[in-house]
Amino acid sequence: MNFDENFIFGVATSSYQIEGAIDEDGRTASIWDTFCKAEGKVFNGENGDIACDHYHRYKEDVSIISELGVDCYRLSIAWPRIFPAQGSYNPKGMEFYKNLLRSLKEKGISTAITLYHWDLPQWLQDMGGWEIRECADMFLEYAKACFVELDHLADMWITHNEPWCASILSNALGHHAPGKKDISAALKTAHHLLISHGMAVGLYHKLGFKKPIGITLNLIPAYPKSESFQDLLAASNMNGFLNRWFLEPISKIRFSRSSCVVSAQASPKRTWSEKGGSVPRWRLHTTRMPCALETCA
Repeated sequence: MNFDENFIFGVATSSYQIEGAIDEDGRTASIWDTFCKAEGKVFNGENGDIACDHYHRYKEDVSIISELGVDCYRLSIAWPRIFPAQGSYNPKGMEFYKNLLRSLKEKGISTAITLYHWDLPQWLQDMGGWEIRECADMFLEYAKACFVELDHLADMWITHNEPWCASILSNALGHHAPGKKDISAALKTAHHLLISHGMAVGLYHKLGFKKPIGITLNLIPAYPKSESFQDLLAASNMNGFLNRWFLEPISKIRFSRSSCVVSAQASPKRTWSEKGGSVPRWRLHTTRMPCALETCA
C-alpha cells in the first residue's frame, strides 16, 4: 500500500488512561476517578490511579514513541489538573504538559492536543456538569488557558474527543462516566458539547493563533437491511442519532430532522420544532466555526 507523502503516522493516548498521579501537584478528581471507584462499574474495579505512570515516566515514554518512528503523538490534557477547583488555575499542572511537549519537540515529534477526552472535573459534575450551559463557559476558560500557555509548543488542536461517547454512551446508556441513564441529560450534554466546541474554535481564532483546530467524531454509519420503508427509516434514524446529530450542527447550523424525531420520542417532555430542534438558530451558529480538521475515530 502506498501512502501520500503528507500522510501522518501517529499514536494516541488520553490523560486518564496513562497519567496516574491523580492527587499530585494540585490535581483533583475527575468523573472517571469517581466512576472507577463505584462498585460494578469497571471490570475488576480497576482504575487510573497509577495507570502507566506517565506523569512520572513521560521522558521514557517519549523515547519509546520516538523509537516507533511515528510522525505525531496525540495526547489529551486533564482538565482537573489545570483547574482543580472553580476559577482556580494551577500552573503546576500546566507545567507538566509544557515539559512533555518540549520533550516531544526535541525528538521531532509533532503533537495533536485534545482538550477534552472525557475527564470532566468532579467539582464541575457536582454543579451539573455538561447538562448546564455554564459548563461550556468554564470549558472556554480552561481552553483559553491551554491555548495561551501551549500553542507555541503544539501543532494541532482538537476540542472534544468523541462527543457521542461523552453524551449518549455516558449519560443515556451509562457505560462511561458519569454513568447516568437519562436521555434528557444525554441530549443536554450533547448540545453543550457542540456549543463549547464552536466557542473554543472561535476563541482560538480570535486570539490570533494559526494552528489547525477541529473535533474528533466517532462516526458509525448504519445501513438498511433491505429496501423496505421500515428498514430505510430505521437506518436513517440511526444515522441521525449516531452521526448527523453531531455532523450537521458543525457543518450546516442545524440539527437533522431524523435526530429530532428520535430524540423527541426518547425525551417527550422536550419541545422540538419542525426545522430541527428547540435550539435558537443564533446558538447553532456558534457550533459552526471554521475548522481545519474533523477527525474520525
